Amino acid sequence: MGNRQGIGDQLRAGHYAEPALVPATPWLGVDVPDTPDASGSRAQGGVLVRLTGGKTCAYFALWSRHGAEWRFAVVPAARAEWLVPDDPAFGPARAVFASAIDRLGNESALVMAPLSLAVAAAR
Repeated sequence: MGNRQGIGDQLRAGHYAEPALVPATPWLGVDVPDTPDASGSRAQGGVLVRLTGGKTCAYFALWSRHGAEWRFAVVPAARAEWLVPDDPAFGPARAVFASAIDRLGNESALVMAPLSLAVAAAR
């Protein structure tokens, strides 16, 4: 399709500047996925979050709090680890919450990831 007359750039800068979840499709199924397991530790440049979901988990929704600001990310379930980058203005994430999302957009309950903010050893 291409970036005809800059439409792709305009959408990325405006309406689609932030990640978003696909709306749920309850007419196809309403069973919510199991609550994920999540934990985090300080790493180079951010907080490394470790995520484990059940067999129906397709994505993780990840909220991180940096000072008074919240950040959101959609993480593929195939990723066992995700780096929440430090915010240039507000520093590292002080709280991280995760939920599991299935292919139909159904969302599990939120879980708070315990954070160890001491710098983890390099792997």
